[in-house]
Amino acid sequence: MKIKNIVFTLLAPFVVLYRVFASPPAGLVVSNTAGSFEGAAINRFVTTAFTVPNLVAGVGTTAGRDIAPCAATGVVPLGFVPETGAVGDALGVLMGYGDAVLAVASAAVAADVPVYTATGGKLSSTGGTGKYLMGRSGSAAAAANDEFVVIPCPPVLQP
Repeated sequence: MKIKNIVFTLLAPFVVLYRVFASPPAGLVVSNTAGSFEGAAINRFVTTAFTVPNLVAGVGTTAGRDIAPCAATGVVPLGFVPETGAVGDALGVLMGYGDAVLAVASAAVAADVPVYTATGGKLSSTGGTGKYLMGRSGSAAAAANDEFVVIPCPPVLQP
């Protein structure tokens, strides 16, 4: 009986720490059957290969489960994928807004300008009907396929 009390006394602080760091805050319910959610990233399965890191991910063949490199128009962007991945791989999609991320340019992009979706999961400084505003460039990109810094915002469909 005494050993049992000692064990419970020693374990109590660890239980409290576990509850603080492993449990969601009070009142928060997270339900995600298609992947895991950690902080500002979600995991989704690739339906079209991500051959270059730092592309914008759009909804894949099954919304809530799959991703593909975002198209310029007609596809809702989810966030940025910092890795490459083959079809069927699970990749993390960064959905935190306000934190700087790397992106890939479809053409030259000046610093501190709005950036929009472009073909192949890339971004450009050219907006237009059906494109999504993805944030502002934090640095310049000299040419297509250059990486540059973006301060992302929630995707905003352009009229």
